[in-house]
Amino acid sequence: MDISLLSTIDTNYRTPFQVLVHSVAGDRRRAAAIQWHVVTDEPEECWTDWIAAMNARWAGRSVTFILHGADWLQAEHLPLRGRARPIMYARILAPARIPCATARLLYLDADMIALQPLEPLWEIDLGQHACACSQDIAIPQTSSGMAISQANRSRPGAATPYFNAGVMLIDRRQWLEAGVPEKALEYIAASAGRINLFDQEALNVGVGGNWRRISYRWNLIASVAGRPFLDTRALDNRDYRDSLAEPCLVHFAGTLKPWQNPFLAGRWYELYRRTMSDALPGHAVSRSWRHRLQAIYDRHLRWLAYPLERRVWIAMGGF
Repeated sequence: MDISLLSTIDTNYRTPFQVLVHSVAGDRRRAAAIQWHVVTDEPEECWTDWIAAMNARWAGRSVTFILHGADWLQAEHLPLRGRARPIMYARILAPARIPCATARLLYLDADMIALQPLEPLWEIDLGQHACACSQDIAIPQTSSGMAISQANRSRPGAATPYFNAGVMLIDRRQWLEAGVPEKALEYIAASAGRINLFDQEALNVGVGGNWRRISYRWNLIASVAGRPFLDTRALDNRDYRDSLAEPCLVHFAGTLKPWQNPFLAGRWYELYRRTMSDALPGHAVSRSWRHRLQAIYDRHLRWLAYPLERRVWIAMGGF
């Protein structure tokens, strides 16, 4: 059995991608060979040597990296602000654009680590669904703040679960037949000035209800998972508790990035640092006062200020 993975990155995300690769490829419980498709919108010459080095490092573990350009990504038509970059939209189109022999692709954001082998996720029966995803534990419904923007709420129903697009098991044929790329891009074009989380919001609209819901353990959001301030009323609480006990993929979505901030404390950040020290020995991380203050806020003040943080986040359309 071969697993076909897909990640869309630029040079800003090479470091976390290498950590993710180490957590996946270095797991000796894994039996499957991996083809990892890497899509970038940067010049190929900036990536050729890096991809060759990745292939040389992991050839003995049956992992092959395949580089794809994204010249089909028309960045001038895509809304960008804050930390948003054009490459994040590539996951909408890549399942249809890259040459790939397999019927499905497992998309993974770069800012995560794997704690369990991916074979059980790869083998999930999608039925007639375009993809399988986890409900976003921080933004659980399309009516949640930062899900579908207020101006666009007429699209999905208010109580519809909202998925996090950091992990998507995609049936390529169903993805195309359902018109996911076209619907998502049409939504972006019509809503560019009032869209929240960009491609993720567009994907939730483009996919609609045509996704299979999988356990939170396959996309556990590190910044809020297990924190007392998280509102879990819209979650499957048994699955949530089980996922905290035995996560498979931990996702460092948002602004708290452990490869940038060495002061972040807690279970998930310590796990990441251990993985990073194995993947990139001697990797230097900036120790700025901004990072110290961010870590102090997260550890000591966030439980109290989280409602205000959410309101500011929503008002600003993201940080």
